[in-house]
Amino acid sequence: MSVLVFQMPKTVRHRFLVVRHPFERLLSAFRDKIENNGRRQGQAYWVKAVKMVRLHRRKDVVPQPVSAAELNGPPPPPPPRQPAPLTFPEFLRSVAAQDVGDEHWKPYFAHCTPCNVDYDLIGKFETLEEDNRYIADQIGIKDYTELLLPQLGNRNKRGPTSNTTREYFSQVTRSELMKVYKMFYMDFLMFNYTVDQYLEYVRPDDDGSENKAVAENML
Repeated sequence: MSVLVFQMPKTVRHRFLVVRHPFERLLSAFRDKIENNGRRQGQAYWVKAVKMVRLHRRKDVVPQPVSAAELNGPPPPPPPRQPAPLTFPEFLRSVAAQDVGDEHWKPYFAHCTPCNVDYDLIGKFETLEEDNRYIADQIGIKDYTELLLPQLGNRNKRGPTSNTTREYFSQVTRSELMKVYKMFYMDFLMFNYTVDQYLEYVRPDDDGSENKAVAENML
């Protein structure tokens, strides 16, 4: 989320809000803040990632059978002192539970009060170049590229978020996705985004259900 405020001559002021699809925004936050910055012990996002692991790492994993060789062999090495890195499904479970707060995964409607600010234009990350041309024309700037903010681009070294969306969301169950969708429902409504594409990426729930009650009430 970025708010662009341009101070024009004297008393003229223009306010523009740039938004992004909630699920793409969450994926970008996970990759940038958790994967890139959340694995250094002691760092702020490392602390948040460890808390998410402790709260949302499932305990129902069935242990693998132990072979005779393993039984009679040397004892296994002790478990690592720190938990394995936070996974994307664990991150989404924490986002849905709202137990580890951060501005990078807080809904727009609760973050920047778009209903209370009289924005001149609400642009979208997905059409940023086109929207910047329009903004430049409206405020009289000839070179619209001056408005392209570097921080709006995806800086993750692994490449654009769009190239890996399916990879990450295929780890998520339908019910997990719908819980996050419910939390961000007002953002979807306000900015005319849909959940349809992401429902094609996710996997069925582990118990075989599709969380139909939530889906039918929300879609």
